[in-house]
Amino acid sequence: MESAEVEDEQCGLGAVTVAGEVLKHLDEGGARLHGHLVGFSGSHLSMYFDFDVMLRPENSSRLDRICQLYVQAIAAAGYQPDGLVGPASSGNQLVERIAPLLSIFLGWRVKAVMTEKIPGGKEFRIAAGTGSLAGLRLLVLDDVMTTGLSVMNAVKPLLQAERFFDE
Repeated sequence: MESAEVEDEQCGLGAVTVAGEVLKHLDEGGARLHGHLVGFSGSHLSMYFDFDVMLRPENSSRLDRICQLYVQAIAAAGYQPDGLVGPASSGNQLVERIAPLLSIFLGWRVKAVMTEKIPGGKEFRIAAGTGSLAGLRLLVLDDVMTTGLSVMNAVKPLLQAERFFDE
């Protein structure tokens, strides 16, 4: 069985179909770049997604559809988060848009948890004013993953910040 078919069966919704539709919207919005590119991590890429392009007014309907697809994929995979964590920058923007939609779909409040880069470095911290995360089931969402560094940097402060989990 192909890996895409396994992923499709595990998700239940048709993860390949969802990914294909997301890619279609990113392409139509001009967010998928091809060529010899160097990512923020320094890795060499033949393709890159410039999510900020999707934040332009002319792409608002495409971005709305992408967010709906994320909600459908999260629900179809059986995830029932109480909070969505966004790696600094684009991940935060995605989480801010998806959390309210997911709240409506699931029937309970899904908290948008922002992270931010610590000035002068690559490490992240949980944004000020986040409040308690005690007892919350958290799901980390990012717009694009190449090396996984942003996702790891978003998870680290969650694991280290006991003060957010004290009741």
